[in-house]
Amino acid sequence: MPAQVAGDAGYLAGVLDIARTGEGVALLAAVGSAPDGLTACAALPPVTPIPMSALARSGADPATVAAAFDAVRDLLRQDTPAGV
Repeated sequence: MPAQVAGDAGYLAGVLDIARTGEGVALLAAVGSAPDGLTACAALPPVTPIPMSALARSGADPATVAAAFDAVRDLLRQDTPAGV
C-alpha cells in the first residue's frame, strides 16, 4: 500500500485530532495503550523503527535529566503492543 504524508502538525494534539476524525492516521511510539478515541490498525504495513532523541534545557539539573532520560529509555524498551 503506497503511503504519502499529506500534512503535519506542530503539536501531537493536532495529529491525534485528525486521526480521530478518520481523515488520517497517526504513527506513534508504541507505549502503553492507544490514546482515547484511537485504536491500532493491523491493516497497515509494519514500519521500521527509527531513532528518537531528546534534549534537556540549558541549566537543567543533570541528575533530573539523567533520571528522566533513563525512564523514557526503559519505557520505550518494553515490549508493548503496536501503536496507532
